Amino acid sequence: MRHLDTDSADTKGASLIGVLVIIVVLGALAATAVVGVSSLTGGNPTSVIEAPATTTTVGDGTPARSAGSGADGSNSAGAASACAATADAARAASAVYYANSGGSYPDKWSEMTNSNPVMFQPATNVRVDPAKPRVLDGPDWHLLLSGGGSAPANFTCR
Repeated sequence: MRHLDTDSADTKGASLIGVLVIIVVLGALAATAVVGVSSLTGGNPTSVIEAPATTTTVGDGTPARSAGSGADGSNSAGAASACAATADAARAASAVYYANSGGSYPDKWSEMTNSNPVMFQPATNVRVDPAKPRVLDGPDWHLLLSGGGSAPANFTCR
């Protein structure tokens, strides 16, 4: 009869404790990396995802319509998210415009959408309102450009 020798020198593989130590070390490294990247990008390390604001005020102080709250109230969360994402892209484009224009901010959307090279390319279902060159119209939302010139450009979802 063969006797199993558990203390032999040719035992191969990692012990369960060794594997657990490796997992704990890798988890600690991953957590440190997430906090480090978040602090580099200016994010809040305790909140990775923040909900976009869906209501704002108009220049005269009256409450604006919530993004996506059309007549039928359809897709308000999706519209608010789409408007917030477009506003983020517009902020980045206005910074590029500022750097390329010698220190002025865009006054109307066409200054970023018709420039060479194009600094802001809206989605195919988003249009600049021809009657209001400072309003970008999306499905169930509007993005207003205010400021411009020597004042920083601001983008407000309505």
